[in-house]
Amino acid sequence: MKYVSTKDLVAYLKSSYDKDQGPLSKLKRAYRPYICPFDDLLMSIPENKRVLDIGFGAGIFLQLLAQYRKPESLAGIEINESLLNVAHSALKRSIEEFPIRLESYNGTDLPKWVDQYQYVLLIDVLHHVPKPEQDRFLVSLFDLLRPGSTVIIKDIDADERFWLMFNQLHDLVFAKQFVHAMSADALYFRLQQMGFTASGIRKRRMLVYSHYTIIVEKP
Repeated sequence: MKYVSTKDLVAYLKSSYDKDQGPLSKLKRAYRPYICPFDDLLMSIPENKRVLDIGFGAGIFLQLLAQYRKPESLAGIEINESLLNVAHSALKRSIEEFPIRLESYNGTDLPKWVDQYQYVLLIDVLHHVPKPEQDRFLVSLFDLLRPGSTVIIKDIDADERFWLMFNQLHDLVFAKQFVHAMSADALYFRLQQMGFTASGIRKRRMLVYSHYTIIVEKP
């Protein structure tokens, strides 16, 4: 599977601007690979798979998946209706190549059709879930998945206290929300308690943003 560099991802996103997007949206979309490890995440997903992105935002990673992983099918759920529309627009060129299903999500009830997907992504989503609801959310996801399904969680680490401040400030400015980060070790342990099999934790700092990725499978 060919590695795609951050520089390549930025170049592709810059070349695929939607003329209806404002300058700030274009800037945030094109340069996000410099602060989020999209290159590593892409390498974790084989080609020709059925992939679901929970909380896909403006659809940046869905667009990269469509371009570089040629999935069998692609899906996503998102709370924000305006972001849902942005993602639809970004992916319109890929719709004829393979099935794409994008739907709104009420933030509480995961759709039963989650079980149709081999890879499920949670990229910077869990820290936006209220702390009392995080465990219920993950248990609900585990119950819906078919055996053999893989979940990829990329999030911010509550134990990285200095760097966490930059993540929290970022979300206060752009999402108008104070987030609820979980430590990588605590999440890793809890996922195994739920019944997932896990292979380890990957950590990476990009500029002032500290990330971790945990990949688990439902046996």
